[in-house]
Amino acid sequence: MGRSVQTAKVIDGILLAAIGTGTIAAGLVLPGSTIALAPLASAYAKGYDKRQKQREYQRLLMYMKRQGLLETGPREGNGLVLTAKGRKRAQKAQIDSLVIEVPAVWDNRWRIVLFDIPEQLKVQRDYFTDRLRRLGMYQLQKSIWIHPFPCETVVEIVAIQLKIDTYITYIEADKIAHEKELKHQFPSLKVK
Repeated sequence: MGRSVQTAKVIDGILLAAIGTGTIAAGLVLPGSTIALAPLASAYAKGYDKRQKQREYQRLLMYMKRQGLLETGPREGNGLVLTAKGRKRAQKAQIDSLVIEVPAVWDNRWRIVLFDIPEQLKVQRDYFTDRLRRLGMYQLQKSIWIHPFPCETVVEIVAIQLKIDTYITYIEADKIAHEKELKHQFPSLKVK
């Protein structure tokens, strides 16, 4: 994995850690804070001693400030605060990290996602369909996607983040036409 890919992953991890509160605690940017960031960057700073790690984390945080992802808190000691740009990137990282869990045993139910997203929301619609594809869903028709495992929560999170949840319908069905062919689209079903 290239250094820039590793850097991006660490930045996304820092932003995800901060998204709940909107801030990165002052303790993370003070000496001794490498412990707080270690889980995010163990591979990134592999081979660095404690001082080099601290310097690298400081460099990363300064880079994030220059990129407009973070800014200094309004009061002294508030640490760093996510900007609108930082929050947007954290939300994208959150969506990109979602997966549909595969249960040990399939319940023989199909999950169907239908949507009718208006043309003025084309960017969100395109991103939503790309996300469904990356989640492993199968496109049955232009705006109908199917999956054998529970995925309502994951689909809902993506739709809410994109502000298109009012245009999405989620259905669970026991039976569907061409089921045998559909099962072959999902290798995790282990069809014989």
